[in-house]
Amino acid sequence: MPRWRWIFTQLTRRLWVRASIIGLMGIAAAALAAVIERFIPWPLPTTIGADSVDGILNIIASSMLAVTTFSLSVMTAAYGSATSNVTPRATTLLIEDQLTQTVLSTFIGSFLFSIVGIVVLKTGAYGDRGRFVLFVVTIAVIALVVISLLRWIDHLTRLGRVGETTERVERAARQAINDRMSKPFLGGKPLTDMKGQIPEDAIAVRGQEIGYILHIDG
Repeated sequence: MPRWRWIFTQLTRRLWVRASIIGLMGIAAAALAAVIERFIPWPLPTTIGADSVDGILNIIASSMLAVTTFSLSVMTAAYGSATSNVTPRATTLLIEDQLTQTVLSTFIGSFLFSIVGIVVLKTGAYGDRGRFVLFVVTIAVIALVVISLLRWIDHLTRLGRVGETTERVERAARQAINDRMSKPFLGGKPLTDMKGQIPEDAIAVRGQEIGYILHIDG
């Protein structure tokens, strides 16, 4: 695996990367609603008042901030439970859980969308078409938040439990064993020749400290 691909894979497993991307998408959605009305030449079937959209955005902003804070506290408790009851290495598997990262990123993105929408709405940058587009996007965000909440509630019943964490460790160990069996030399050449002797031009990798190899440039 090339080094850039390995670095990209490691970054996609970080919570802040996914949260930043979805947060930027939320900010862009709120900002583009003020620009897209210029590309809508036809009249819209209804007119949305600024107060109605502002009230909905305020509800989303306050609720998403509370839900995000609660979710982070639950995550911290789950990490502590996995560290003390299973193994400290299992915490890494919980941190890299894609469903948890996606749900939290959705909450943060919804919060940023509502905040930016409120700010732009107060400045009067939205026209009649812009407020209608913002209202439609807000309804879509509410639907996304509801779906994420349902998935998060179901996921919380298993997050941090000994059985669930042990199963994650088992799946990771099985995947690592299968990968090693498919590539026993990790894409390199064996250190010994056909006679079991080490060639003179062989290069051995030795470390000065105890650890394990994360990546070998391919």
